[in-house]
Formats: sequence, structure tokens, C-alpha cells
Amino acid sequence: MDYIKFSQNWNGKLHCKFFTTIRLAQSQRFFIGKMVDIFLKEQRLFDANIVSVIECLIDDLPEEICYINTGYNKQATVELMKKIYSAKNIDWSNQKLHIIFLENLNWKQ
Repeated sequence: MDYIKFSQNWNGKLHCKFFTTIRLAQSQRFFIGKMVDIFLKEQRLFDANIVSVIECLIDDLPEEICYINTGYNKQATVELMKKIYSAKNIDWSNQKLHIIFLENLNWKQ
């Protein structure tokens, strides 16, 4: 099974039944119905299912998604994304992102 790794639990989202992540677009990897293992650093947390994927450019990230995803406003989230991917030398005017909505399949309330 494929996986998605998080460096930290931004906005506490990994404690929710449904949560988001913003990643560089990879259509062959991120698609509706795909099951993934969720990791925080090197620790496997749970299984998740991708329920929705929205493609956009970094300038088109919705403010609300930024708050839910990172706990920061859009400007801070954009700066964070650029810092995270700084080693990749990305042309952000053309780079597509995926806003991925996931369901925690091991959720217990």
C-alpha cells in the first residue's frame, strides 16, 4: 500500500475523521478511492482513503483550506509550502498542487 508521510501534525488534523493535505500534483498517486497508510514522521498511524482531490495552483489555494490544513492563513501557508519544497527549484507559476481530502479508516470517536 502506498503511504503519505507528515513531518508534523499540522493543525491537529491527524486526530480527525476527515482531513486534508496539500501536495505537489501527482495524478498517478493521488486519486479518489486510493487507500494509503498515514505516517507521522516514521510512525504508522492508520489507514486512510482518498475521498476527493482538487487540483490548483499555489496562488489559487482557498483561504479556508489553508486554515484547515495548516492552521495558518493563505499567505503563511504559501510561504510554508515554498519552504517545504525549496530544494526542488519549482516554478510556482506552473506547478499544480493537489488538495487531497482523506478519511481516517481507523477512526474511533
